[in-house]
Amino acid sequence: MEKIKSLLKLVSDDNRPEAEELISRIMEDQAFQREQATHELNASRLAALNMMEDAVLAKEKLELTQFALDHSADAAIWINPDGSLVYVNESICQSLGYSRGELIRMSVHDIDPDFPGDRWPQHWQELKEKGSLEFESRHRTRAGRIFPVEVHASFLEFAGREYNIAFVHDITERKKAEAELRRLSAAIEQSPEAVIITDLDGKIEYVNPAFSEITGYQAEEVIGKT
Repeated sequence: MEKIKSLLKLVSDDNRPEAEELISRIMEDQAFQREQATHELNASRLAALNMMEDAVLAKEKLELTQFALDHSADAAIWINPDGSLVYVNESICQSLGYSRGELIRMSVHDIDPDFPGDRWPQHWQELKEKGSLEFESRHRTRAGRIFPVEVHASFLEFAGREYNIAFVHDITERKKAEAELRRLSAAIEQSPEAVIITDLDGKIEYVNPAFSEITGYQAEEVIGKT
């Protein structure tokens, strides 16, 4: 600014208006450039801050997802195409009696007697083609106890690698209830006394063979009637 004023003193009076106007434009351009540079710098800083915030949020979401999966009540296993275990959560460790370090050095056939090594490739191909599968199987604990499980498996491809993401439910109690229901049904079927089951409205839903023998009515004649 001082240099510009010094140059202005050297300009003749006749050319002073033009020189002043030129200098004024130069100063305005410099002010605009400074303002533009400041705006771009602020924009860059804001963009950098936003990127940092997004990265922090993404990291927090990933950590939350990992924490939820690690502590989920459902047993979770990630399996490689060759059947080796790549991830296990706390629930599956507790149900099988192994530590995480032990399980990730094992394969499916080590914990599931229904999936020997020669059966796994066929299962993997089926999962890959269908995308997801639900089926019953069995797991074997460290102590050798075998119990029934229900498996919900999904095929996942991430970062160029393929995984079987499986959630496993212990269905021991359900199997016990089903077995008890079968025993009860067999007892009713074989009972020498007539047994009739109705709904809340009194409509007959079931009669056992003894009912037909005693009354002479066949099941299809009375079911649905009151």
